Amino acid sequence: MPCDFNGLWQSVQADGTDELLAALGVTDPNIRAAAKKSIEEIKLVDNSMQVAVKADEKVLKETNYFIGQKFEDSDPAGNLWKCVASWKGDVMLVDAKNDEKGWTLTVTREIKNNEMIVVRSLTQDGKTIVSTGRFQKI
Repeated sequence: MPCDFNGLWQSVQADGTDELLAALGVTDPNIRAAAKKSIEEIKLVDNSMQVAVKADEKVLKETNYFIGQKFEDSDPAGNLWKCVASWKGDVMLVDAKNDEKGWTLTVTREIKNNEMIVVRSLTQDGKTIVSTGRFQKI
């Protein structure tokens, strides 16, 4: 495990989140607002990772996966993704594909200057939408 992501991380900045959620098909304004002020609780043990995204003390989403093994996940709009997670140096990388719609999504997590930076890059029909979130450990 190259980098220690364990702990609670509170969102302090979310750029491009509305655009990304709209592109995914999320229309509920409550979900879109919650995404901007979420808390990510990350537990990284051996080669497995658990990410729980919370807002207002409610778990919005929980994902468990093993590094290097394929897993399925869904986004807030209910789109299904086939994913695989890997390490690239100190960067946690999740590559995802939605075969039904032909979309790809890459999510990176890295720690810089005591902040976790999460970048989500969605490619649809040749267009890429990027969302960048900054989180501070709490």
